[in-house]
Amino acid sequence: IAMYAIDEANGWSNPPTVDFLRQNLNLVIDTKYFSTDFKERLIASIDNLDEQTNGLLINSDNFHALNLLQTRYSQKVSGIYIDPPYNTDGMEIIYKNGFKDSSWLSLIHSRLRFGNQLLAPDAVECVMIDDAEYSNLFPMMRQEMPTYTIRPVIVEYNHRGRVKSNFAYTHEYGLWAIPCGRDLITRERELSD
Repeated sequence: IAMYAIDEANGWSNPPTVDFLRQNLNLVIDTKYFSTDFKERLIASIDNLDEQTNGLLINSDNFHALNLLQTRYSQKVSGIYIDPPYNTDGMEIIYKNGFKDSSWLSLIHSRLRFGNQLLAPDAVECVMIDDAEYSNLFPMMRQEMPTYTIRPVIVEYNHRGRVKSNFAYTHEYGLWAIPCGRDLITRERELSD
């Protein structure tokens, strides 16, 4: 309830009414509360499950997830956003963040290669990176994506900065891969405040 703020939805009650469920057909349900038997029977009761669903959630290591997607989603993905470990000790994170340069390059190279095979012809990709690995990632993306223009965009994320030897860094880079000669990111209209 707290994650999706369903208790703030108009007409919510606990338990929800049938009318509420009919008006909110796309609610997220955490299946960890259901027995394995119930989950198997539920899935078996749905004809053409793939045609009935329009989303996909994978909880996996990104390398294995990208490998899993290759057959079904090859050249069908319209955009990829990657936020890899940056090889920096700037903050506590739940995954390894202290690779040596060659190990980091191998890690990212395999993910880029698998990810790029998923991209549709008019798709874009954005990879976030900070100064620790920018000089390695930029040429790798140019090499791996020769039919794309790689555009670095500075993204300010911390006005106070993260102190790192003489300077407080306030930014990271968004490396945008856009098919050469295509204008896929341009703002179509200005929005007023």
